[in-house]
Amino acid sequence: MASLTERLLNHNIYMDNAIPLARKISHTLIKNNEPDHKTIHNQKPYDAPYALFFLTIATLAIQDLVNKRYLTLRKPALTRFLEKGLRDPQYNEALSGGEEALKRELLSRIHRLLPTPAREERNPKTEDLTDWLTAWKTRPHAEKYKQFYHSIQNSEDQAHLKKHALGELRPHRLHPGVKRVYFALLAFHEEWDIGLTHLLADDSDPLACIPEQLTFIKKSLPSPAVVAFLHQWIERLIEKRTGSHYKEAVRYVAILQDLYEKSGRAGRFDEWLVILRTRYSGYTAFRKELDRFEQER
Repeated sequence: MASLTERLLNHNIYMDNAIPLARKISHTLIKNNEPDHKTIHNQKPYDAPYALFFLTIATLAIQDLVNKRYLTLRKPALTRFLEKGLRDPQYNEALSGGEEALKRELLSRIHRLLPTPAREERNPKTEDLTDWLTAWKTRPHAEKYKQFYHSIQNSEDQAHLKKHALGELRPHRLHPGVKRVYFALLAFHEEWDIGLTHLLADDSDPLACIPEQLTFIKKSLPSPAVVAFLHQWIERLIEKRTGSHYKEAVRYVAILQDLYEKSGRAGRFDEWLVILRTRYSGYTAFRKELDRFEQER
């Protein structure tokens, strides 16, 4: 189990913590009592996926029952314990492709240990999607994803693909290659709030944005969330204090003006522009760019 143990460590699941908890579960079963799932929730490491932690504990507990020759005697209670865990809402939370593979391996070990294993309900199509995602995540590609997504007829399977693909990319979105695919998929699925939030959180210099991010911003303009985003984006550009940043800031000011006018709130834009000019009154070069913009309005 060494290789499995090493992979579990990558998900913050440590045998030093898991083994004592598993033995406590098996001891409760041996005493013919029902284990409390709250114990697993309370002792789960913060960053560990619940499904992986639960299946690890279950595997170790079953092995302990086998070693103590109590498995057959306590199989009904053990089966109820497993089925309750598989129905837990946290068990079905989205996992990355690597986590899904580890989850399947743990389930396979449980199936081998139990004479009649508790079965996790799965759609065969979901298995196919998981296999595709596992292969796709080794080299994510936006167009291949879109083609595969459009080939799926079932809306639930499409939702499954979207959830797991974005979940796989999200933790690695700062990597240049992943960032391109991630923002292309966010635009494809019109996840404007998520993308705009990531832009503000991750990108300190708007001029360093990659084409996919700029395309995402352009496509997000009809979204109600984009006005608040542009307010912050413009100020971030101004505070870089270079001529190129000032020009880009004014370009977004013009975009913002258009959005306000189309929504019938031109007066609000004028009020905001006065505030912006006052706030950055000491930025002489920016004021000159803004003067040119207002002269051309």
